[in-house]
Amino acid sequence: MNIILILLWSTVFCDADRLNLKGKQQFPINLFWNSQNSVVENTLLPNEILDLSLQNISDFNSAYLAEMTDLKLINVSFNNIEELEDDLFKSTQKLKYLDLSHNELHNISCEFLVCLPELEYLDISSNKFMALNLGSAFKSVVNLKFLRVSAEKLQRNDLKNIAGIRLNIFFIEIKKPWNYERNSLDWINTNTVVIVFPNDNVDKVGAFLSDVLEISTNIEIIGSAYVKKYCSDISYASSSFVSFNLTNMYLTNFQISFDCFFKAVKLFSKLQGRKLHVYNLTVTVTNNEWNIKDVFLPFEALSVQVVKAKEMVFDASTVYNFLINVKVKNLKISETPLFYITCPTDSIYEVLDFSDNFFSDEIFSSPGVSACKTFRLLHTLILKGNKLMHLDKLSVRTQHMKALTELDASFNMLTSESRNCYWPLSLSKLNLSFNSLDSYVFYCIPIMVQILDLQYNQITSIPQDMVPLNALKEINLSSNRLFNIPDCKNFHFVELLFLSSNVIKTPSADFLDSCQILKQLDISRNPFICDCSLRRFLQNRDKSKLTLLGWPKLYSCSEPEALNGTLLEKFHMFEISCNLALLLIAILIPLIVIVISIAVLCKHFDAPWYLRMMWQWTQTKQRAKTKQILETRRDLAYNAFVSYSQDDSSWVKEYLLPNLEEMGTLKICYHERNFIAGKSIIENIITCIEKSYKSIFVLSTNFISSEWCHYELYFAQHQLLSENTENLILILLEPIPHYMIPSKYYKLKDLMSRKTYMEWPQDKNKHKLFWANLRSAIHINLSELAAR
Repeated sequence: MNIILILLWSTVFCDADRLNLKGKQQFPINLFWNSQNSVVENTLLPNEILDLSLQNISDFNSAYLAEMTDLKLINVSFNNIEELEDDLFKSTQKLKYLDLSHNELHNISCEFLVCLPELEYLDISSNKFMALNLGSAFKSVVNLKFLRVSAEKLQRNDLKNIAGIRLNIFFIEIKKPWNYERNSLDWINTNTVVIVFPNDNVDKVGAFLSDVLEISTNIEIIGSAYVKKYCSDISYASSSFVSFNLTNMYLTNFQISFDCFFKAVKLFSKLQGRKLHVYNLTVTVTNNEWNIKDVFLPFEALSVQVVKAKEMVFDASTVYNFLINVKVKNLKISETPLFYITCPTDSIYEVLDFSDNFFSDEIFSSPGVSACKTFRLLHTLILKGNKLMHLDKLSVRTQHMKALTELDASFNMLTSESRNCYWPLSLSKLNLSFNSLDSYVFYCIPIMVQILDLQYNQITSIPQDMVPLNALKEINLSSNRLFNIPDCKNFHFVELLFLSSNVIKTPSADFLDSCQILKQLDISRNPFICDCSLRRFLQNRDKSKLTLLGWPKLYSCSEPEALNGTLLEKFHMFEISCNLALLLIAILIPLIVIVISIAVLCKHFDAPWYLRMMWQWTQTKQRAKTKQILETRRDLAYNAFVSYSQDDSSWVKEYLLPNLEEMGTLKICYHERNFIAGKSIIENIITCIEKSYKSIFVLSTNFISSEWCHYELYFAQHQLLSENTENLILILLEPIPHYMIPSKYYKLKDLMSRKTYMEWPQDKNKHKLFWANLRSAIHINLSELAAR
């Protein structure tokens, strides 16, 4: 079991006791840890927890527990309770966690334990017990895993009643004055013992520690005082120590001289310990104490975390040389004021952890040495949380570490401005998260890397001309500035791709074509635009075997505003909205059906006839309106003006004039009779056209060749356009093909194509109908118009 969690637990208790926080600070119930090495499950329901800590309670009785039969955790620490009833917990037999620490209890027999068969955690430390004479009731808590006690005296048979219980952790706080009888810990059945020393030095520490070493393989020693006397006691007692198989030793909250610390380290080696962990250590040292060369530590790991220097007089280079030349396989020095570390003369390091220090780009360099070559066995290097700034310089520092497989340079200030990077080919796992790297970093990535972490940087895209990373299996690009999912062109064999918390709005639906090996994808917490492109992406994803990590709770729409916050799982668009061809088909087919249906219905119900009738009615109404307008004109003198070619004058005189004027009701204007002498021809033409109700043009091949006829036609058409009337009547004496009309007479062509003309029938039987239609077209009562 890992003691480091218990370290946090114990530190809170010790600090609270030392600072006299009793009755002043709420006891944090979340200190009941839960994991493989925890003591309390954090999945308890509210009705299963009773927290009465720091309530100034002096009488804790059954009234507090009335009808609370489901309780599993009770915390009544930091109160003034002096006595507990034997049947206090009779109604709470499901109880697993009980904290009675920091009260005024005098009786340690704890008869109430008989009612708690499922109890796993018990804390009775910091009470008024003089000795640890645990009563027979402890035999009933057979499921007990964690026991925390404190006492000033410990005798041979005090703990015999827990001899049959297998504890995960035995936690003991030593009180002053300390009276310990040898072999008193023989009853303890556990592999882990946590010891809290008082502020002042106490006696008989060596004998006590010797007994602790005999019963456990994991030891946590927590202290807060200067331990010079302890160092002497340990040195004196170590001569009687036999060889132990110690796995882990934790030294926490000590102020110690370097000489004493080094003796403790040598003692740990003598005990055949494997891993030594030092946390929150204040060291006093003089320069002479550093003159120890080739310190060989025959154990597996040395971890030194949160070290402070006090009263130190030494040369800095001496310290750096000493630290890097300690002969141990696994070395951790973190959260210390170290700015520099040199290159070792020789190294057996396999794991180096220099996290949370102040190392710069000059790490592992020595005068005249730019790249260290002595880390022959190093496979894991952790430089997290330092002051590294240039990625290419870091690659130079590690290029000769031929066994290096894992490098963690996260939480630095790294940038990448050079392509000259020289990584060892063995490097397969690289963590560069939480730096200031941009897209240029991909030109400085080791080509054999398999796991690459680049989250929390400033990457906007992946360069297309980068060297392919064919060994890459996992890449983390979360919390960058990527606008789209990158394709796998440069890392074909990637299986896990993390892209959460970027600015991906519309993921490409085609990226899967280049990522055939991809198994898991995380694009959660991106500002998705819920449109057709996103719909296609989700459809392609459903067709593949790709797993979306965080789906569906971490995927929601950000745009459009109406869908903001909607889970992608609930976002749906119809196929017709995203398929143009299908949309056109859906529109055109019904439209064609409607048109055909209307046509059939119209044909069936004679709709064309009704339409023609309506058109005729409209035209008739329009002609009536036009006629009314013309009748308001008072200057009309003729029913019609006749324009013809001189070569067609015989037809006009023999046929046209007699048939129109024979009844005396119509008055025709033609130039031989009505043009006024002395006026110009053009002036006469314009005057006649303006004084005539209609203009008759006799069309023939002779008309086409007559220049004056075209003048007359032009002026008549001009009147038509200016008055918006239908005053032109075309009489075709003979067929005239359009190609025979010269191009300069485009107006005549236009009129013949637009207006209906009257053809002179060759059949004499049809002449009467012809003249009747013509007279009807030009008829107007000129006498009534003149009388107005």
